[in-house]
Amino acid sequence: MDRKKRDFTDYYDEIQKEMQQENQTSDVMNTSRRLYITDGESSPNLLVSATSNGDQQEKEKLDCSTSAKKRLRFKKRVSFLAGGIVAIIVMLASGVNPFSSDHTMGHQQSSGISSANITTTSTSISTNQNVISSIVQQSNGAVVLIKTYTKSSSRETRSLNDPFWYFFGGGNEQPKSSNDGQLRLYGAGSGFFYKKGGYILTNEHVIANADQIEVTVDGTAEPFKATVLGKSAEHDLAVIKIDSKQDFPILKMGDSNAINVGDWVVAIGNPAGFENTVTVGVISAKEREIPINDNNGQRQYRHLLQTDASINSGNSGGPLINLNGEVIGMNTAKSSEAQGIGFAIPTSVFVPFINYLEEGKSIPSSYIGVSLTDIREEILDDLNLNSVEGALVAQVLPGTPAFKAGIRQYDVIVKINGQAVEKSKDVVNQVLALPIGEKISLTVLRDGKETDFIVIVEDKNAS
Repeated sequence: MDRKKRDFTDYYDEIQKEMQQENQTSDVMNTSRRLYITDGESSPNLLVSATSNGDQQEKEKLDCSTSAKKRLRFKKRVSFLAGGIVAIIVMLASGVNPFSSDHTMGHQQSSGISSANITTTSTSISTNQNVISSIVQQSNGAVVLIKTYTKSSSRETRSLNDPFWYFFGGGNEQPKSSNDGQLRLYGAGSGFFYKKGGYILTNEHVIANADQIEVTVDGTAEPFKATVLGKSAEHDLAVIKIDSKQDFPILKMGDSNAINVGDWVVAIGNPAGFENTVTVGVISAKEREIPINDNNGQRQYRHLLQTDASINSGNSGGPLINLNGEVIGMNTAKSSEAQGIGFAIPTSVFVPFINYLEEGKSIPSSYIGVSLTDIREEILDDLNLNSVEGALVAQVLPGTPAFKAGIRQYDVIVKINGQAVEKSKDVVNQVLALPIGEKISLTVLRDGKETDFIVIVEDKNAS
């Protein structure tokens, strides 16, 4: 019996042709052929045997060369090993220990919540089904529903384009004016206990101009009447208080400066009248600045946290909580032009003001008495300027620190305490951060010449 080694691909075609020819000439030679794979290999080591009724039997065994067979087997073993490694990695990522007899799945089908490792600035917490529910159980009792009532003749109606009207929970229709003097439900917002004794934090626009405030606490049958201890329209903050012997849970303040973009947060509030609604999202951005107009003028918000946690009308004043169960912001506004864009005042901004609000005092506000704007290219020639860098003085109020120091309209502030100024917000942010009574040096460009002025920061809210 002769044995020949041939290329498998070519010979496979030859075998098929021979089989067809033999089937056509079966009257001359009774031939049977078998094709099979040897050694359990998936590679085609083909053994072909043929028997005939004649004197000669021909058997041909076709196999790959020894070196080819070794390479094929090596590739199979490597593939098998790689597949095993991938399977182990997938099992570990799913919370399954492949080396343990307990293969409980880390993703529970019944809960519908997958587990993942979320790293915050202070600790790593597994966001399985227990994390969010634990935060809610600890925090829900501290979040309250605030309803405001007003006498129709004593308060102006809000305009339909007022963004606070929707966010605050006033509804879709403008309230109708009336002169009957009866208390009417005007709006509903949120707040939270931050201190024992019934102390509640909320937004100023939630309780602004209210003739009566009622607070509903989770688990209580009747609402409590609240009194306003202090409020600031400029900072959109208010502290109200209810009198009760009950020991209400309070929320702990966290450090908003430690939160990172991408960190998970939980928002709790009363959107559209649905009390204690919980939504989850991430910090989308930090240090946002937005202006909002209402009946009291324009509110300029700075240093806001942006989140995609669902925030709707009625969430105003509610807490934004990190995965440690700490408040890192107060939900305040949302975008009416897009979904998933909400804003919260960070704790780094409002916590320093709480004592002033509790005592009913005005929050000190550093100012120098100028209105500033950015420089546009089309006015460079008119102001004899070569660059748009700097802050243009649009107005100087008489009697203010800047006026007394000699700053005038159309001056361009190019430096503050020796630091270059690129935009008007650079001056505003630095002045707001300075203590009352601080002296600052402003380098001003006037008629093409630089001049230094010393300005003393004063309190805008001082009586």
